[in-house]
Amino acid sequence: MAARQPQTLEEAIRTYADPEVCRELVIGLRWPGGKVTCPVCGSDRARYLARAGVWKCAGGHARAKFSLKSGTPLQNSALGLDKWLPLAWMLANSTARVRSVEVHRRLGVTQKTAWLMLHRGSHAIEAHEPSRGLDLSDIYRESKKRDPGEWPAWAGAGVARGEMVEGAPAFERFCRVLQAVLRVPYAEMRRRRQRKRRKREPS
Repeated sequence: MAARQPQTLEEAIRTYADPEVCRELVIGLRWPGGKVTCPVCGSDRARYLARAGVWKCAGGHARAKFSLKSGTPLQNSALGLDKWLPLAWMLANSTARVRSVEVHRRLGVTQKTAWLMLHRGSHAIEAHEPSRGLDLSDIYRESKKRDPGEWPAWAGAGVARGEMVEGAPAFERFCRVLQAVLRVPYAEMRRRRQRKRRKREPS
């Protein structure tokens, strides 16, 4: 089945309310070859448990069961992909800074949850590195109109503190940003958050 390609946030919210559509998209972006691999050992000997919505690795190690979010910045989040994918759409395609009140209103989460989602999204995008095989420089470029320090990393028009390059299709921008985030290991994102927290603490 061909992937649905929403062109607006409203379409994205409706499209990704379907768990099966979310699953197909994330599998395609996280494992482009179509073979799901275990985030712990890298084995492709994993069986899908449809009732639980998770895979079980045959590697015989601890934490054998894993989900689409395991090993990514979305790990341990109680929120489903029906919330995270529209947020990624907003970050990829907004032409102004994405604020928690907007996420709260559009995605139907509390404002505290919206703030936490944006906070986690900021660390995930900051942790993205082109060396992992996905360069976003043709989608976002450095802004010369503003002081780069004015932009948080999750600003919709300023991912990586740059401006959106006009002309890139909305669905393509969304997929590229989401794929970049999914390639960031959860452990690495946590280390970055801890380093930032230590820097803020008074010596």
